[in-house]
Amino acid sequence: MMRFLLLLMLSIPLLELASLFWLAHEIGMWTWLYLLCTTAIGVVLLKSLRLTVMVGMLQSAKSGQSPMGALFYTARQAIAGVLFLIPGVFTDILAVLLLLPWPASWFPKAAAMHTSGQGFHHAPEEQNVMDGEFTRVNEEVIHLPRDSQDGRHQR
Repeated sequence: MMRFLLLLMLSIPLLELASLFWLAHEIGMWTWLYLLCTTAIGVVLLKSLRLTVMVGMLQSAKSGQSPMGALFYTARQAIAGVLFLIPGVFTDILAVLLLLPWPASWFPKAAAMHTSGQGFHHAPEEQNVMDGEFTRVNEEVIHLPRDSQDGRHQR
């Protein structure tokens, strides 16, 4: 396991270096602009994290849901910001993949926790609940007699 981690840690910089050489060969000096833009995106993402955490936690607390969904999104955003700061194409692709919305079916346990209302609960200020019962009526079609002159129903 340790050898795998060491190999992974050594291969990522080599992959990044190879991808930057390839990008410089393809687009030339525009590579510098690409590196500056991705670094700026990383800085903006990391600076906006504090506000994102607070807003996500408040929204989940108001709706009575678990804050795990907001924290999961914030963690993804933080990792993406750090990956954007690392120069290279491979880490930028990973950062973009982290920022894309992920379907809840990929993480059923986390989605269930997020939507089940576990965690914060608050008493509703207004009760807008309508309770009622219903009875299924025979589904036969009832034909009303029609006036022969204009085709309207008789009253």
